Amino acid sequence: MATRLVYNAKNLGNRHGRIKFGHVQDNNEIAAVQLLNGKDAGRHYMTMHQTGNKDSGQRGSTENVCPGSFTVDCGKDIVATPAGEEQGNQAFVVRCENGDVLIQAKDGAIKLEAETIELVAKSGDGQKGKITLDASETIELRAPDIIVDASDYAKIFTDGTLELLGQSILNIYGGMLHCADGATSVLGSKGDPDLEQRARDGFI
Repeated sequence: MATRLVYNAKNLGNRHGRIKFGHVQDNNEIAAVQLLNGKDAGRHYMTMHQTGNKDSGQRGSTENVCPGSFTVDCGKDIVATPAGEEQGNQAFVVRCENGDVLIQAKDGAIKLEAETIELVAKSGDGQKGKITLDASETIELRAPDIIVDASDYAKIFTDGTLELLGQSILNIYGGMLHCADGATSVLGSKGDPDLEQRARDGFI
């Protein structure tokens, strides 16, 4: 591609900061508007991209880069959600029509703090939805009450030790209750043959 030319480009500023209109960047793409910190322009800037690959999202994108922290402080004048109502006034909204949302802290923690936190995974037609929690060390759930409600199937599996502890009462109910231990895979039992086979297969 030939080097792009912008004949009416503007470049205004001083040693403290600079704003550019129609700036041709090093990758030969045009930034419609670019705002730079004069003393740290290479690391502290905001760019509104005019050209680039549309499918990947470069064209029409906005890029904010800073070596320090980035703060959004909003909602001071918004009326709080009345007690008993689920839908409140929205103070901060991030909406993506297409594509993914990535929130990454490479050497830190991500903390979500609110009176109520909801994670909802649901496609537009309501047919798809999946939430995955994947940790290399530990996943902890702590609350006065923890409820797991599955309409079709629920499974807890471990290659190691599974403990179910009820210091006061442990209730186990089932329309049909089958139990199998390690010996079942060798000796068999009078129980459900399908359960025996699953024991031999390691309950996979």
